[in-house]
Parts: sequence; C-alpha cells; structure tokens
Amino acid sequence: MRFQLIFGVVSMHGCLLILSTLMVASVCAAMGYTKPKHTDMSSLDPLLRENIASSAAKSVNRKLERSRSWSAREMCRKCRRPSTVCLCSGLPNERISTATQILILQHPKEFRRRKTISTVPLIPLVLRNVSICVDYNFNKPEDISLIRDALDRGRKPLLLFPGPDSISLDQEQSTCIDTLLTCGSAETSHLDIDTVDGTGNPSDPGQMEATAPSRLLILLDGTWAQARKMAKESPELLACSQKVQFSAKGNSIYDQIRKEPEDHCLSTLECCAKVLTLLEPSSSNATKAALHLENALTSLVEQQKQLSLNPVDRHFDVSVRLREKIRRRVEMEHELFSRDRSDKQQRLKDGSIMRRLRESDAALVNSQWSRGTASSLDDMHRRISKGIACFGIFQGEDLCGFILQYESGIVGMLQVEEAYRRRGYGTALVSKATETLQANGIPGVAFIMDGNTASEALFSSQGWTRADPTIKRGTGRRRAKRKWILNKKKS
Repeated sequence: MRFQLIFGVVSMHGCLLILSTLMVASVCAAMGYTKPKHTDMSSLDPLLRENIASSAAKSVNRKLERSRSWSAREMCRKCRRPSTVCLCSGLPNERISTATQILILQHPKEFRRRKTISTVPLIPLVLRNVSICVDYNFNKPEDISLIRDALDRGRKPLLLFPGPDSISLDQEQSTCIDTLLTCGSAETSHLDIDTVDGTGNPSDPGQMEATAPSRLLILLDGTWAQARKMAKESPELLACSQKVQFSAKGNSIYDQIRKEPEDHCLSTLECCAKVLTLLEPSSSNATKAALHLENALTSLVEQQKQLSLNPVDRHFDVSVRLREKIRRRVEMEHELFSRDRSDKQQRLKDGSIMRRLRESDAALVNSQWSRGTASSLDDMHRRISKGIACFGIFQGEDLCGFILQYESGIVGMLQVEEAYRRRGYGTALVSKATETLQANGIPGVAFIMDGNTASEALFSSQGWTRADPTIKRGTGRRRAKRKWILNKKKS
C-alpha cells in the first residue's frame, strides 16, 4: 500500500501521527477486515485532526520566525550591556590590579538570574584579578587551579563566610592575617587573572605578569540559603580555607532593587569592595577599586529605579500572538482534512463574492453585528477559527452579510445589512452553511425566535425542520427560541 501525503510543510511529529493511523488501517486489512480504497482523512477523530494540524502549523511558525530579520540591540563594547543601560560612567578607564585575587563561586540559579540586576558581572569590569566558577558545590577544591596554586605556595585561601571560627577582618591587621595564612614554604607564582578562564585554569600560560596577587579571596554568590547549602556541601573547601568575616555598617545600596534578608546583609559586590579595603588598607589601588565598584552599583540601582517608573513594553500582545497561532492551525486543518474545500471564493450572480470568513474578518463582523460589543470580539475570533460553517458575502471591501457557527456547533448569527437585502444573500449563506455541514457529516442545529417567519421560511427551504413541531409558538413575552435541526439532505 502506498500513501502519498502532500502537506506543504509538516513536522516529523505530525507525520508520525498520520503514519500511525495509516498503519492501523494496514493491520486491520491484514487481519481480514475490508480494505478501504483510500484513507478518508476527514473521518479521523477531531482531537487527532487538531493535533496533526497544530503540529504542522508549528513548522510553519518556526519557518516564519527564521525568515524574519531580527535586529539585535546595540551593545556597549566595554561593559557588554545594552546601550540604554550602559554603566561605563561608573567604571575605570582600565581595570585595576590588586594584591588580592578574587575567586567567585556562584550558584547556578544565581548565574541564570537576569544579568541586568546581578552584581557579579560588574566585578570583572572593575578588577583585573577575578575568576568565576559556577556549580552547586565545590567539594574538590584541588580541581580549581587557583586554589591548588595557593595551597602549593603554602597560602590558605580566604573564604568570606560568617561563623564562630571566622577571623574578623575589622580587628586583625593585614600583616597578622598574612602570617596566619602561611601554611608552608612560599613560592612565587606569576599567574595573572587575565590568563584564567571560567573554570579557574590558565588559558594562555605564556601571558604572565612579573607580580602576582599575594592572597586568594573566595566569595560565595547566591542567596543566603544557597550560600549556606554550598558551604555545607563543600567540607573540603572549608577545611583548606581560612574563613573570614567583617561587621557591616549601614544598609546595602542594593537593597533598593533586591530586598536583603537582614539590614546588615550586603551584595556580593559590596562585600568584595569592603574586604579589599580591609585586606589592603594602605593600597591606593584597593581604595580606588572599592570606589569604582560602589559607583557601578549605584549607577545600576538608579537605572533600575528609573526603568521601574517608566517600563518599556518589549513583548507583543499575547492575545494577538495566540490568535495568529490559532488562525494558522485552523487554516492547516482545513487544508489537510476539509473535503469540500468550501473556503474557496464563490461568485454570485450579481458579482459579489461569498467565501469562508477568516480571523482577520472578526473585527469587521463584530462591528456590524447588531449585538456586537468590545468584549464580543474575542468570541468572534474563536467562532471563526473553530467553526467550519462561517461564511460572508463581500462587495469589494464591504461585508454585505454573514452567518457563523458557534463553538457548540450551532448555526446562527445570520445577518444581512439593510442596504443589501432582497438580493438572495440570506438564502445563499444558509444554503452554503447547510451544504458544508452535510459534506462533513455534522448534524445541523439552529435556534429561531418565535415569530421570525422570514428565518423559518428560509431554513425550511434548505431542509431544516423544527425539532418538536408540537410545541405551540409563543407570542409577546412568551416568545422563545425554538430548536431547528437539519434532518435530511437537500435534494
């Protein structure tokens, strides 16, 4: 058995769904069931048809997305941020070298946080001796070359983490700290941070400076809960490092855009600036670096505060994008499964055009419907996208009349504009809707108000009858909508 499926652009998922259906037919034939002459795609389960059409429409959507020319935002070459939020005004002309080498151990969730409000990306823009490693724990510190080199030189790394066994940097002198950190014979290491990649390993051993940082400072970047968990799951890192702490004075600048758990809590950038001034109190480079770090953070906070007052809408209207996706899916479903192709245009005797309504016609239909409101526009989009018996008659750009099918399958909303009445448009619309329902094997249901003799005569002429002819027609306030059904095919 050979099946040729011509769908235009159909995704692999859609093809597999269709092929699985055809394979079931082949198995049934092999087991003795009657082999059909052809596969009737329109008889598939409605949910399966919708899934296949949706999968095919996704391929079309992806192709359209790839074909669009997207213009990337202009980025600042120095701070590597969008030009609208550039922070170069708070950065030094050249990165500053200090006697302390900074190693930031960052939690993955903090790494994935929006870079526009994270403080860690600002630190390498100010300091030269910075390296960043991302992981959930660091229980094998010897795998990080910066820590390994410090230990080989007989120097314990400093780990900024508060606790009872942590050295207070506010009380100790820099020389005393250096004496405490000595754990063996010291060797000179000529490793500069510019030659270190994201894992802390040298990327170009040939690029060395004559002087190297004398100590290694490790910072944990994450929320307090994440930092505590990282420390708890990295006992070997704690064992090979000397924990240090300091007393924070004043509130954090960063607290204005990201709430800190306590008043004394500081951001990673502020901690780095504070520790540098405590470790190198007589160094002009450390003082200058701390000043630039604070200026960069202040600029970041002020920018975010201004943006919060004047937000920029960067996204399209979700409802518009959703309606566009639904429209493509419905068009694909009609293309794949519609037997009568009733979406083609039909020219009437007076030259007007009758065709299937599209979602782009929803606003026009809603504006001309006698009960149309602003809130009913979404209903129009939904009915036109899902109903197969939705047609309109056009003369140029003018909509002369229309008929729609509700989501429940009921045919209704028949309306012809007063200027175009008595031209047979109502009969043409009901006839086309009836023909479409019969061609797709869908039972026809409509509701007509008592006393609307024109609609009753029109539907009767197309093979519709009252569901219960014995019910007495109401008059006045007793008027009600009566159910009509399409119980036989028009001869």
